[in-house]
Amino acid sequence: MIHLKMYGNKMEKSIHDKRLIIYFFNESLSSATLSWYIHLDNNEIIRWKDLVDAFIRQYKFNMDATPNRSSLQTMEKGNIKFIQ
Repeated sequence: MIHLKMYGNKMEKSIHDKRLIIYFFNESLSSATLSWYIHLDNNEIIRWKDLVDAFIRQYKFNMDATPNRSSLQTMEKGNIKFIQ
């Protein structure tokens, strides 16, 4: 979400054509994220909102997996379990 917000804020100030915002989005990506973007079906991405929705669907697991401040505060050192 942070990446999308920062990119959107940066681009909206300088470019008013939403198609160009989509076109330049790949320049803000690298490695696996860039590969994901390159393999998107161009017919499904017509508006900026379409690209945002696709990005969120793809990387939603990061939002679900990130603990918030209160959950970190309630963790006790002895109760943390690691997956091996």
